[in-house]
Parts: sequence; C-alpha cells; structure tokens
Amino acid sequence: TYPAAYPEVVAVTAGDKRGNIAPYANRGSFVDVMAPGVSLVQYDGQSFLVSGTSASTAYVSGTAAGYRAGGKSTAQAEQYIRETLAVKPPPKPPIRP
Repeated sequence: TYPAAYPEVVAVTAGDKRGNIAPYANRGSFVDVMAPGVSLVQYDGQSFLVSGTSASTAYVSGTAAGYRAGGKSTAQAEQYIRETLAVKPPPKPPIRP
C-alpha cells in the first residue's frame, strides 16, 4: 500500500466500464481516485490491450500533464484530479421492510 498510502500521494485504482472498482484492482481506504483500467495502446504498428492499475495511473498522469500544459498549477491539477476522479462509494442496497 505504500508509497500510495502517504497523504501527499494521489493513489490510483482501476475502474470497470460500470464505474466500479475493477475486480483485479487495488482497493482500500488509501485509494483516492479511479480511472479506466483498460487501454488500447498503439506501438510500432501494432495494437496492445493493457489492463490494470498501471493503465489507470497512465490515464491520471496524462490528465495531470494536460491540465498543467493548460497553464494550471500543480496544486490546481491535483485538486481537479482528486475532485473529478474521486472513488465513489458503492450504492447501498435498498432497505426492504
């Protein structure tokens, strides 16, 4: 869980297509944000399917880089990521009488 669990680190996990934490992904109270856990990567004329938290972390890193390239500070980029990609708690099942 460390170094991801340090408070100054943005801990990333992988999400599935329904917006839930993927079954294979890291989970725990230290996880801050979730991003797509599957990416199609083009390299040397071939396509590769990449899945896991590594793909998610690349997505978040690219988002931060794009935000910074737009003139925002590191703190603003971090705040944007933490707010827009925050892990949402799963919905509670309905209470039945």
